[in-house]
Amino acid sequence: MRIILINPRFDGEPVVDIGLTQLASYLHERTPHRAQLIDFTFHRKDWKKYLKRRIDKHKPDLVGITTFSMHFKYACMIASEIKSLYHLPVILGGYHPTLMPEESLAVEGVDAI
Repeated sequence: MRIILINPRFDGEPVVDIGLTQLASYLHERTPHRAQLIDFTFHRKDWKKYLKRRIDKHKPDLVGITTFSMHFKYACMIASEIKSLYHLPVILGGYHPTLMPEESLAVEGVDAI
């Protein structure tokens, strides 16, 4: 299975999400699945074009988006954009969906948490 993992960080200081890199590394080393990372910390400008280009290139079977509460609105924008262009399952993960599962599942474009 091909997976894209997304860090929806559009604001604040640039910080690499170590959790996503660990998850991608685990998938590569221990499973037959392959993960690609999209980190919007470093691709804030023209993010929609960047997202589409990466999805078109890697042709994932599913997309995972991690999110803290402070970045939840960005995760929602990304999930909505993905669903408007593709028929891909979108899974939210991270602190916000764990603490606020009903709110997270109510987001248009989110299939699971």
